Amino acid sequence: MTFDRELGILFLHHRTCEVTVEHFRLLKQWNPEAAHIPLTTSLKGLDGAFGPLNLSDFAREQARNPGVDWNLRSAADVLVCAWYRQREIRCARWLIVEWDVWCGCSVMDYFKEVWDLPFVAPSVRWRNREPEWAWWAHLHHMPEEAWPFAAGIVPFTPLLIRDDVLSAVAAAMTSTLSGNVMCELRFPTLAYQAGFTPAANPKSDWRITWTPHEPNTKLDATFWHPIKWLAKQDGAGLATCGPFTSETR
Repeated sequence: MTFDRELGILFLHHRTCEVTVEHFRLLKQWNPEAAHIPLTTSLKGLDGAFGPLNLSDFAREQARNPGVDWNLRSAADVLVCAWYRQREIRCARWLIVEWDVWCGCSVMDYFKEVWDLPFVAPSVRWRNREPEWAWWAHLHHMPEEAWPFAAGIVPFTPLLIRDDVLSAVAAAMTSTLSGNVMCELRFPTLAYQAGFTPAANPKSDWRITWTPHEPNTKLDATFWHPIKWLAKQDGAGLATCGPFTSETR
């Protein structure tokens, strides 16, 4: 298959606050050769964003699953798959990244140790190894044939996905699967069921987590999540400007 770009960056967001705008700018600054596609769950997104207004598949699933919980927990992979099915660009690999990721290096540098793997996430969960993981409780909402392939990833960003993986998951993501299932469970389970085992990025350490980093954290030149404040240059590194408010959650 011929690809238009080696890398496409899918930027997931739900608001257009200054933090979102800055984090998208940083991704473009560090990865000028990539295709940058903003995806939004909101009716208002960044310029050129794809979302409920121009993705009919996603708008239909959003209408079928009303409520804040679905948009926060379950919408991300449904949105990505809806966009992928009608995409006009082909990339060999895709970075799936959420709005509160701070980027201080290129995607190639960050994932260089695992670049050739089909599916890379910050960390991976398995039922026999981490039975306490809360989102296994959503597995019964998926078809029984998927249960033996149950896999989890934490968090849902940043993910490096080979095109054939995303193609397989997008094809499997039907309306019967798009209900209230945590994306961190559904996406890797569908990928694993299709024959692609998720792997952890060895560079994803304590900087990539699911609870906001403290105000005034010094950010070094890598990926950080979640960063919900603007960062400013301070001479010794990069410091956040927190604390965050309801406007940047």
